[in-house]
Amino acid sequence: MDPVLSPRALNRATLGRQFLLDRVNLPVPDVVEHVGGLQAQTPHTWYTGLWDRIAGFRPETASALLEQRVLVRIALQRSTIHLVTGRDALAMRPLLQPVTERMTRSTFVRKLRGVDLGELAEAGRALVERAPMTFSDLGRELAARWPGNDAHALSQVVRWLVRRYLAAFGPATVMDVQTWSGLTRLGEVVEPMDLRRYRDERGRTLYDLPELDRPSPDVPAPVRLMYDFDNVFLSHADRSRVLGEKAETLMKGFMRANVQPRIILVDGFPAGDWTVTRAGGVSTLNLHRWGPIADLDAVGEEGGRLLEFLAPGDEHAVSVLDGPSRA
Repeated sequence: MDPVLSPRALNRATLGRQFLLDRVNLPVPDVVEHVGGLQAQTPHTWYTGLWDRIAGFRPETASALLEQRVLVRIALQRSTIHLVTGRDALAMRPLLQPVTERMTRSTFVRKLRGVDLGELAEAGRALVERAPMTFSDLGRELAARWPGNDAHALSQVVRWLVRRYLAAFGPATVMDVQTWSGLTRLGEVVEPMDLRRYRDERGRTLYDLPELDRPSPDVPAPVRLMYDFDNVFLSHADRSRVLGEKAETLMKGFMRANVQPRIILVDGFPAGDWTVTRAGGVSTLNLHRWGPIADLDAVGEEGGRLLEFLAPGDEHAVSVLDGPSRA
């Protein structure tokens, strides 16, 4: 019988894999690769995601790596823009291209008549090579082609992608891997792999890399102020391991308002969300608590450190408010 993992055990395993139990002293590219990339459709909020994970992180470090193309922002998992290393972009994009093409064709290509996608891709590449451009500046959807892929090679890359996912988010189900990647029918790939097997409290099979250990469910989890699109909240079909029951209900309200909150983690689970307002040279961190917080001082201290990172030239203030920020 496979061992059963509690929601708290899965919470601590995921936080540990995501470098959210202890900040690490590792180079930025190593961290980006380890966590499977950071969702990065916004141009700036993901910097906080690196600050949450890397001791002494400075935004200039990541900016320089982007200029050098060591890091890139590119549509990958779930057809969403991710921050990844250049070598991961080259490895992942051919595998995930069908997902991107499916979305692109259903959403955009049907609106184009008499446009050769290859010529469109070349024209778009020439434009962005000349100077950085936003989507609105570019004015057209860019499509890339990856012809002639060998089927056996692709199957091996799928296995590599599964292992990368489990290293960053495991133990996890097949549906979790599919949610993160956007790929389907991965059960036939995962089942024959040499993986450790567990079960959750609902009886679902969880897979993990046999060489990796898990932290104890009793290990303390420090306060973390997460950015809005952090993959730790978006990479499982069942998000209860990181949200819990109360937060799941509140998140539905945010979704109805088309808002992705910046979540405050206390003891590994959401306790509120945070926003920053700026006026008259003062940056105020607003802590919106969703209920009582036992160690509010620790939240305020971490918030003060975050303000030093986000607004180093301003005066700083911290405000505690009751109820979610969307209210």
